[in-house]
Formats: sequence, structure tokens, C-alpha cells
Amino acid sequence: MPRRPPPPPDLILCSGGVAVLGKTGKTLWTRSGFQPQGDLAQPLGEGLLCYEAGKTVPVDLVCRKADTGEVMWRSPFQQTKPDTLVTGAFQPLDELVSGTTVFLPLAAGSRRKPTALNGLTGERTWTYGRTYQEVDLKERATTSVAGGFVLSTGSGAVCLAAGDGSKRWHADTRRVQSAGKYALLSETGEARVFQHWTTVRIVGVEHGRTLWTGQFDSTAMSEPAASGDTVAVLDGGGTLWAVRV
Repeated sequence: MPRRPPPPPDLILCSGGVAVLGKTGKTLWTRSGFQPQGDLAQPLGEGLLCYEAGKTVPVDLVCRKADTGEVMWRSPFQQTKPDTLVTGAFQPLDELVSGTTVFLPLAAGSRRKPTALNGLTGERTWTYGRTYQEVDLKERATTSVAGGFVLSTGSGAVCLAAGDGSKRWHADTRRVQSAGKYALLSETGEARVFQHWTTVRIVGVEHGRTLWTGQFDSTAMSEPAASGDTVAVLDGGGTLWAVRV
């Protein structure tokens, strides 16, 4: 059986359900029913992952073929209707994807537990062993990391392997930011009126072992970035910190 060519690397999605090639402007396909919401699309294998108006709930997660726009699979994603006027109303799509696994952290439709799908086929591969009520999940409850997902719960954060959902590690803090093979766990504190700080712990996402701890005189911290064994973060005062782990 001949292999299908990979999706075009310069595909541009336009309003009205039109996909054009960025290099030439030539229309590749048109799908009148394609009206993505939030993030435009996330490449996944030969497909494009996107939010669309749901069939039975306000928001579905849909994977379409990049070369034709045809629906490969669709799943209910969110039970409540996001406020589209608010910036960041939709969770960034890359936080739902690790490798070829797609994680659905919220209740929607008949789903009663956080569930992982094979992103190439839409088939369910595993579910987290506790219900939404038991773990007290909030919106934007997941962050993708190398080879897994960090799920924020009422009792902290748990890291699950993308392949089978097995537990890698647990942390007491609920605020987790991804930086490649590292995760930055942080908590803010304050005293009196003018004393504010953020306590930060950097761990390896495979084992959860602490690699560095520190404290910053700021409650605002940027998303971290990692290169090799260095993690960089920008604090609220505009100072860029590079931490060797």
C-alpha cells in the first residue's frame, strides 16, 4: 500500500472554511462547515486538531485531515460555553497533546473520567481512575509535558504517562508549567502589604525528582523555557533568570 504524503507544512486556514497553501496562495480545500474556535489548529500526524461548535455540547474537539479538511474523528470536549470575549477562554491545544496522545481532562457528554485518546484514530486508550468530582478538576486542568500530562486536582498535581496513564509522580502544588523535560512548580505568598514572593521548584517530568528550588520577589512569572540543562524564566519585574539544573 503506498504511503500518503505528509500534510503541507505551509497550510494557512482562513475564515469561511478555506485552506490555502502559504507559498502559492492556491486553495487546497474548502469546507463550509469548518469554523474553528479558540486556537486555530494543532498539527497531529496527518491531521489538524481544533475546537469547533459541538454537536451535543458547546465545544467539540475535532481532528480533520490536513490535505482535505475531512473529519477524522470528533469528541465532546467542554460541557460549558466559553466566554469568547475573554482572552484565553479556550485552553491552548498544545496542552492537550503529548506525542500522538490527546488528553480530555473535562467532563462532557457521557465522559465521566479524564480520558486519553489515540490522536491518530480518536479511539480511547485509557482513563484516569478517579471521577471529576473525586479529583475536583477545574477548567484548563491539564498541561502536557514530555511523554505525559500533568493533571491539576484539588489535592495538588499528578503526572500521568501519555502511553498508559500510569502515575509518574504527585506534587502538593496545583500550579505547574511545562519546560520540555522539566516542570516548574510554583506557589505565591505575601505578608503585610508590600511583601510578595513566589517559591519555585523545578522537577524532572519523568520521575518528579526535585532538581532546583528558589524564591523570587514577584508573584508574576512567565512561562519557562528550557535548553539543555538550563531553564529560563522572566519574573514580574522584568528580570530574566537562567537556572542550571
